Amino acid sequence: MRRRLTGLLLAPLVSVLLVLVVANCRRVSTEDQPISARATTDARTEPGHGVRGRVTTADGAPISTTMVQAESLDAPKQAIPELAVMTGKDGSYWWPLKPGHYRLSVAADGYPRVSREVIVRPGEVAQLDFTLKKASP
Repeated sequence: MRRRLTGLLLAPLVSVLLVLVVANCRRVSTEDQPISARATTDARTEPGHGVRGRVTTADGAPISTTMVQAESLDAPKQAIPELAVMTGKDGSYWWPLKPGHYRLSVAADGYPRVSREVIVRPGEVAQLDFTLKKASP
């Protein structure tokens, strides 16, 4: 009886753990894609709202594999499931953020952190580009 009861209790727990593992496996990214599971710079696959943009140097060269971070400025704050997204080889990023008010920040080696605010509206994709200038010695 005890063994059967233990099996009945463990089955739902194992199912929940399996779902969590499978969901996190979808978040594995390649070098060319941001960290987000649905992250892409292909407009055909973007959901209805979020932020996209490019991170470049002052002379227009793309800054690849740098992190873009977000902070919710809403009250109460929006939950942001990813810690950051990574720019692709062309400096582009895509982040399917929920509608709300955010502060996005970018920092790359040799460049000071740059932060900008953006409002994501339902059904719209906000464009937010960053131009980084070399830190003064």
